This record gives sequence, structure tokens and C-alpha cells, in this order.
Amino acid sequence: SQALRSGLGPIGLVGRAAGRSLVQLANEPLRGNEVVASLVLGEMRRAGESRRPFVTRMACLEALPHFVAQGHAEALELVTGSLGDRSEFVRIAALDALASIAPRGDPAALQAVLEGSRDGLHTIRRAAACAGVRLATAGDESIVAMLLGMLADPEAWVRLTAIESLAGFAPAADAAVCAAVCACLEDKDQAVRDVVPGALAKLKASGADVDQLKALTGERLEHAKAHCRQAAVHSLAQVADQNDAQVIAWLHRALSDVSPPVRQAALDSIVKVADRDDPSCRALLQEAMSGTADRRPSTIAAEDQLAAWLAGS
Repeated sequence: SQALRSGLGPIGLVGRAAGRSLVQLANEPLRGNEVVASLVLGEMRRAGESRRPFVTRMACLEALPHFVAQGHAEALELVTGSLGDRSEFVRIAALDALASIAPRGDPAALQAVLEGSRDGLHTIRRAAACAGVRLATAGDESIVAMLLGMLADPEAWVRLTAIESLAGFAPAADAAVCAAVCACLEDKDQAVRDVVPGALAKLKASGADVDQLKALTGERLEHAKAHCRQAAVHSLAQVADQNDAQVIAWLHRALSDVSPPVRQAALDSIVKVADRDDPSCRALLQEAMSGTADRRPSTIAAEDQLAAWLAGS
């Protein structure tokens, strides 16, 4: 304990190393040890009072949840006080610690998260999104509203985090949530668009209206921007049931898209949705292929790849 206390002192990098050592110790018999918990709490107080380097304060916050019980009053007081720290890294660590220590649904903690979601730094807003879904009870309307608002955040990583958080937290049957996530297929940032298919798959698995997801995704196949059509094609493979005739027909039409990435995405999605060993599915695809009027070389090439897949090669 004395060695760790010394490490948590004024030398910043050493302080964080000591904090990590404490976390490792938490997996051993010292987990829940009141002596170590008191040590970390004491160092947190001293770090705040003496204005020690931010990594010392951050180390304490990272270690604290491993040693105190949920709802620990003194720990909550210190963590809440750290939400106003001058260092963004300390504030991020404080939000993370708050999500671990505060009781689920705690009004004061949720209010702190909502305030963090309006912070001027996108790193704090993103941390607030992550903390909110850990703190709130399932489907909490204030957190759902917060995450929906974050879909319009100017920073791509905040929007991305909001999408992923909504998919695992919001009520899947909420039509507004499904529509908002589908709308992100049109996001200007590829990293954001790339997480939408997985988010839609989670919503489907949680009981979302599959017909709504298909309709909202399918209408983006006509979008003017190729990257939006490509994202929609990838998403259809996630929301459709196996051998869904309507989706397979949509994907087959996408094989004639003017954009090569869209055509490739369509071929990849057909392979995921269609079962080539199913006679009715094979018949559907063969009929669609025989009726293709587009004879551009790129379309013919895509059809040839599909025919090869159907043939098992």
C-alpha cells in the first residue's frame, strides 16, 4: 500500500502506472479491500487539493471503481467533483467512473451525463453517450432523446457512438429510433455509415419491425449518392430474412447500378441473403437474371459472378 501510495504521488506517468497496478490488484484478493479503497480516495482528495498532474487524478478515477461498492457516497462525491476538472481526460475518466459507481437510474448521475452531452469537447460528449447507456434503466426516455440528438452532432465519432448506443439501448419497437438510425445511411462520413448495418441487425434481433427496417433501407437504394446506395445495400443483408424474395429482387436490380462499389455490395449481400441450395431461391435469381435488359459490360460481369456463385464455383 505504501509503495502504491508513493506511485500515486506527483510524478504523473508513474502515478498512472500505479493506478494500473491497482486495477490489476483488483482481480486478486484485494478486490473490495477497504484499506486500498481508502488509499485511493485519500489520494484523490490530495490530488485535487494540491493540483497534482492530471494523470494522477485520472489514475485514481480509473482505479476507484474496482475497489468501492456501487453507491459509495464518498466516492460519488469525489467523482462528481471531478466532472468539472480542467483536464478533458480527467472528465472522461470521471464519466466512466460515475457509470460504474452510481446506482443505475440515479437522477443526479443522469443529469451529469446530460450536461456532459452538451460539452464543447466532442470527447466529453462521446464519453457521456457511453456513460448514459450504462447508467440509465433500459429505454430511459431522457437518454434515448439525448442519443437521438447526438445523431446530428458535428463530430463523426459522436454520431457513430450514438448509433451504436441506440441500437443496444433504445426500445427496438420505437419506430422513431429505427427511422433515425436508417437515416444515418445518408451520413456524410463513411465511418458512421459503416456502423449502421450492424446497428440495424441489433434492432432486428431485439424485435424491431422488419418490414419497417426493409422499407426505410430499401428507399435509400434510389438515393442520388452512390455511397448512400452502397450503405443501403449492405444494410439490406442485415435486416432481411433468409431467402427474402423482395430483398433479393432489390439486390438483383442493384447489380445494374452505375457505381462499381454498389454492384459489388449487391453481389456480396445476395450471397448472404440467398440460399443457392434452395430451389425456389435459385428459380427466383435465375428468372431475374434472364430478364436483365441492361447489357453494359459492368452489369454483365456482375451477372456472370452471380451465375458462378449459383453454380457453386
